[in-house]
Amino acid sequence: MKVGIWVLWFAVLVVVNKFVLDNEWAELVFTGVSAGLCSWASSYVDRRGAAAGETA
Repeated sequence: MKVGIWVLWFAVLVVVNKFVLDNEWAELVFTGVSAGLCSWASSYVDRRGAAAGETA
């Protein structure tokens, strides 16, 4: 599941940075914010799995 989150994040990041944003600073801010959100989602999935007794 965690791999899917990172693959989806990478795809969204490429599309937004290539086709939506033109300003380099906006791309940097979007990349930083989205990386933070992706890291949070990944750790959330990891904690949820640990609470359910799943192992990696």
